[in-house]
Amino acid sequence: MPVDVIDYKKTRAGRLEQSGLPDTKTERWRKFDISAITGGLFQEAHISTLTKRPQDYRLWDQFCDRIDTVNGIPLLSEKRKAELSDRFDFDRNLDRLGEAGDERGSYFYDLNGSSLIDYTVLTVRKGPKGKPLYLPQHIEGAENSIRTNPRLLVILEPGAELELIQSFSSSGGGIVFHNSVTEIVMGADSRIDHLVLQEEGDSAHVFNHLYIKQLTGSRYHGRNLISGGNLSRNEYHIALKEENCEAEVDSLYLGKGERNHNSDITVYHDAPHCTSRTESRAVALDKGQGTFRGYARIARDAQKSDAVQQFKTILLDDTAEINMEPQLEIWADDVKCSHGATAGRLDPQQLFYLQTRGFTEEQARKVLLEAFASRLVDGLGMGEIGSLIREKISLLMEGLYE
Repeated sequence: MPVDVIDYKKTRAGRLEQSGLPDTKTERWRKFDISAITGGLFQEAHISTLTKRPQDYRLWDQFCDRIDTVNGIPLLSEKRKAELSDRFDFDRNLDRLGEAGDERGSYFYDLNGSSLIDYTVLTVRKGPKGKPLYLPQHIEGAENSIRTNPRLLVILEPGAELELIQSFSSSGGGIVFHNSVTEIVMGADSRIDHLVLQEEGDSAHVFNHLYIKQLTGSRYHGRNLISGGNLSRNEYHIALKEENCEAEVDSLYLGKGERNHNSDITVYHDAPHCTSRTESRAVALDKGQGTFRGYARIARDAQKSDAVQQFKTILLDDTAEINMEPQLEIWADDVKCSHGATAGRLDPQQLFYLQTRGFTEEQARKVLLEAFASRLVDGLGMGEIGSLIREKISLLMEGLYE
């Protein structure tokens, strides 16, 4: 292993030793009990190859270019690099690792860095957008309580465009812990549409940390579908570093069966004339739990900023619990900022109206829930991927109609 990687791991290990891991006394983690992870003895997964591909992989191969990561190791041969070389550069220089995350990353970010086995650095060139890039992260192994720390750095050159999809899966039946870190550095006027699919089984814990650094005129749009995992967390840190940047994050959480999800989205407006919008939607029942925190910080020099946060929840029974925490910190005086949160049940008047038009009660519930959930894929391009995601949401929600 190169010396610079060893130094990088030592630095992160030192930071982690000083801070420790959070607990329910830690701000921003108060309503998210992670003792199932901190109290367990998770071992690093063995280096492996992908012996059994999840069914979804074969379906997505028709529409995407794909690079697998198995047990934290990217399966990227020289032949595969050559096939994608017209769009991407795969220089593994460590110099820019941490460029988007080191300033504000902590806790599980440092755990990822201190446990680094391998990493992917992907530079996207300006030119034709090409197919969406699919980067599934898979844990394979018969052992119980295993962990991986996949690390990805995506660098978009000025004017480059990318459609990126990430997902999490495992095989072997044991308890697993994904501790993933993705950094995205966006050059001037670059564009990225980023779809994250979190449908792991109920024996999995999925922590997905995303750090985005945006330069002049860049546009980031992230979408998250969260419908699995016993314990899961999506953590965003989006830094709008230069003027005229745009950032959007849309999330849909389907919670049931004592699943617990934590979403923490922070947008730093560090420059003027930038906009951000975050919208989180949740449908929960059967002891499903979730905490959604949005935080926008408007710096003193970030005049003409526009920041919007929206949280919308449907609770289908009395056992579900969703917490919503919109927050604004504003230091500039010429801004437009707002936040809102709504929670409730399906509207009985809307249910009644649909039933007067010939729908059964079950069909009416299905129509309303799918209309609520469809916001996630509104405007999603990616060719046939949008249709696939709509079908996936419909299937995932079947159990919520009863």
